[in-house]
Amino acid sequence: RTLPFKDRISRAHTPASSHGRGLSYRAFKECLRWEFGFTCAICLLHEVHLVLPGTGAATSNQMTIEHIVLKSTPLGKPLEDEYTNCLLVCTFCNKSRGSRYLDAKPDGTRLLNPVTDVWADHFDLADDRIEPRSGDVHAEYTRTAYGINDSIRTLRRQALRGFIDERIVNIRRRQADIDSIDHQLSDSTGGSTNSQW
Repeated sequence: RTLPFKDRISRAHTPASSHGRGLSYRAFKECLRWEFGFTCAICLLHEVHLVLPGTGAATSNQMTIEHIVLKSTPLGKPLEDEYTNCLLVCTFCNKSRGSRYLDAKPDGTRLLNPVTDVWADHFDLADDRIEPRSGDVHAEYTRTAYGINDSIRTLRRQALRGFIDERIVNIRRRQADIDSIDHQLSDSTGGSTNSQW
């Protein structure tokens, strides 16, 4: 399920420069996909839950590169092609934030960053919504900026929960069937079922 991460997302990649020149941030997408587990760093939906059935997640435009410090700002322009300023986020999170929300407000309220902040320290899963912990102004700002509980993402989390719950029931039922068959075989052979195999 889309439970808030219990650990920070650690940076494992350092994309190499190309012919002595630094890479454009657009070249980071594949590294970011692996680094963030093919999951939106903000709303926690996996990329396969954001694409239409039968289409490839890798070629989908549903996952995008987000700049922590906006590239459109004076502070962000020099960081535009810095790998450490980039996150993998879904298109819904990216569009929701747009250029309207700075990484930090003048009053000190800031967007949380899953590389430096543990999501589980700031958010809880309530039904299918990722909710800020009481009094956490940074989590509130992050939720608002990225719109993480809009109807699209909440419904996708609900569908994912239903899918997982259904599979758990099926696995438990299958285990009961297997135990029943083992018991029947054991009774018919007068002992262990392993002797036949």
